[in-house]
Amino acid sequence: MKATCFALLVILLLLGISCDALSPFRRYKETGCCSQLFHAKRIKLQNINSYRKTRSSCNQQAYIVDIKGIGDRCYKIQESLTKIMQKFDEQQKNGTN
Repeated sequence: MKATCFALLVILLLLGISCDALSPFRRYKETGCCSQLFHAKRIKLQNINSYRKTRSSCNQQAYIVDIKGIGDRCYKIQESLTKIMQKFDEQQKNGTN
Protein backbone atom coordinates (compact mmCIF):
# COMPACT_ATOMS: atom_id res chain seq x y z
CA MET A 1 0.00 0.00 0.00
CA LYS A 2 2.81 2.42 0.87
CA ALA A 3 4.49 1.68 -2.45
CA THR A 4 1.27 2.46 -4.33
CA CYS A 5 0.82 5.74 -2.48
CA PHE A 6 4.44 6.68 -3.10
CA ALA A 7 4.14 5.86 -6.80
CA LEU A 8 0.99 7.96 -7.03
CA LEU A 9 2.71 10.85 -5.27
CA VAL A 10 5.68 10.64 -7.65
CA ILE A 11 3.34 10.67 -10.64
CA LEU A 12 1.46 13.68 -9.28
CA LEU A 13 4.71 15.51 -8.62
CA LEU A 14 5.91 14.72 -12.13
CA LEU A 15 2.68 16.18 -13.45
CA GLY A 16 3.40 19.33 -11.47
CA ILE A 17 0.57 18.95 -9.00
CA SER A 18 1.59 19.82 -5.48
CA CYS A 19 0.05 18.47 -2.30
CA ASP A 20 -1.07 22.00 -1.51
CA ALA A 21 -3.18 22.07 -4.67
CA LEU A 22 -4.92 18.89 -3.58
CA SER A 23 -5.79 20.06 -0.07
CA PRO A 24 -9.41 20.92 0.78
CA PHE A 25 -8.29 24.33 2.07
CA ARG A 26 -6.67 25.16 -1.25
CA ARG A 27 -9.82 24.27 -3.17
CA TYR A 28 -11.91 26.33 -0.75
CA LYS A 29 -9.49 29.24 -0.91
CA GLU A 30 -9.75 29.38 -4.69
CA THR A 31 -13.53 29.22 -4.85
CA GLY A 32 -14.97 30.55 -1.63
CA CYS A 33 -14.65 33.13 1.05
CA CYS A 34 -10.94 32.69 1.49
CA SER A 35 -10.20 33.81 -2.06
CA GLN A 36 -12.10 37.03 -1.32
CA LEU A 37 -10.12 37.52 1.86
CA PHE A 38 -6.79 36.86 0.14
CA HIS A 39 -7.73 39.35 -2.56
CA ALA A 40 -8.78 41.95 0.01
CA LYS A 41 -5.43 41.58 1.77
CA ARG A 42 -3.58 42.01 -1.52
CA ILE A 43 -5.21 45.35 -2.30
CA LYS A 44 -4.20 46.67 1.13
CA LEU A 45 -5.92 49.95 1.98
CA GLN A 46 -6.55 51.08 -1.60
CA ASN A 47 -10.26 50.55 -1.16
CA ILE A 48 -11.50 50.32 2.42
CA ASN A 49 -15.09 49.76 1.27
CA SER A 50 -13.95 46.57 -0.46
CA TYR A 51 -12.58 45.42 2.90
CA ARG A 52 -15.86 46.10 4.66
CA LYS A 53 -17.95 44.38 2.01
CA THR A 54 -15.64 41.37 1.88
CA ARG A 55 -15.61 41.00 5.65
CA SER A 56 -19.37 41.22 6.08
CA SER A 57 -20.11 38.79 3.26
CA CYS A 58 -17.46 36.39 4.52
CA ASN A 59 -18.14 36.32 8.25
CA GLN A 60 -20.40 33.29 8.22
CA GLN A 61 -18.42 31.41 5.57
CA ALA A 62 -15.14 31.91 7.43
CA TYR A 63 -16.80 30.57 10.57
CA ILE A 64 -17.96 27.48 8.68
CA VAL A 65 -14.44 26.92 7.34
CA ASP A 66 -13.05 27.11 10.86
CA ILE A 67 -15.65 24.60 12.16
CA LYS A 68 -14.83 22.12 9.37
CA GLY A 69 -11.18 22.23 10.39
CA ILE A 70 -10.09 22.96 6.83
CA GLY A 71 -7.65 25.38 8.37
CA ASP A 72 -7.67 28.41 10.57
CA ARG A 73 -5.71 30.33 7.94
CA CYS A 74 -8.92 31.82 6.59
CA TYR A 75 -9.94 32.86 10.08
CA LYS A 76 -6.52 34.40 10.75
CA ILE A 77 -6.69 36.34 7.51
CA GLN A 78 -10.11 37.60 8.49
CA GLU A 79 -8.74 38.68 11.87
CA SER A 80 -5.93 40.61 10.20
CA LEU A 81 -8.47 42.19 7.87
CA THR A 82 -10.47 43.35 10.89
CA LYS A 83 -7.35 44.82 12.52
CA ILE A 84 -6.49 46.72 9.34
CA MET A 85 -10.00 48.16 9.21
CA GLN A 86 -9.86 49.16 12.88
CA LYS A 87 -6.55 50.92 12.28
CA PHE A 88 -8.03 52.71 9.27
CA ASP A 89 -11.06 53.80 11.34
CA GLU A 90 -8.78 55.15 14.08
CA GLN A 91 -6.78 57.10 11.51
CA GLN A 92 -9.98 58.51 10.03
CA LYS A 93 -11.22 59.50 13.49
CA ASN A 94 -7.92 61.24 14.24
CA GLY A 95 -7.96 62.96 10.84
CA THR A 96 -4.84 61.28 9.48
CA ASN A 97 -4.29 58.97 6.53
